[in-house]
Amino acid sequence: MAELTKGESKLIEQLVKQAEAAKPVFTTLLSNLFTTFASDAELMKYVHSMKWRVKDPAHLRDKLVRKLKEAKAAGRKYAITPENLLVKVNDLAGLRILHLHTRQFEDINRCLARIFDDQMYRVLEGPSARTWDDESRDYFQSINTKYVKIPLSKTISASRLSTAQPIDS
Repeated sequence: MAELTKGESKLIEQLVKQAEAAKPVFTTLLSNLFTTFASDAELMKYVHSMKWRVKDPAHLRDKLVRKLKEAKAAGRKYAITPENLLVKVNDLAGLRILHLHTRQFEDINRCLARIFDDQMYRVLEGPSARTWDDESRDYFQSINTKYVKIPLSKTISASRLSTAQPIDS
């Protein structure tokens, strides 16, 4: 696939710098969410561990370049601009909640909905479940939850995860 033009490379770097400039805001938001979740006794009955992260600039750059190349190959205009970066790229920051039993998902979602309502957060996208277990699909469908299948080789043992540390992207 063709290399990026000088203008495209400049745009990618501008977008990465813009995301980096927002990093303190993301960090503060994630830290506050982590504290809010960790202090909710009802939610924590179901949580094994939590991790948060702000996307690494190198990984963001790779993603933006990949998206630009995909758009060029398909003959589409590249849709990510400095004006819409924070809307179009929805994984610049994230907080992951890990739990041990699939059936805890519904209770966790109920607790999160209550917390978001109490804190006046507007939820833009519903929950999704990441699992390698095909048998769980019916359960997630029955509770109207998006199911994302991940290869077994990409799963991480929950016992290896530690609490209250940022995760790399």
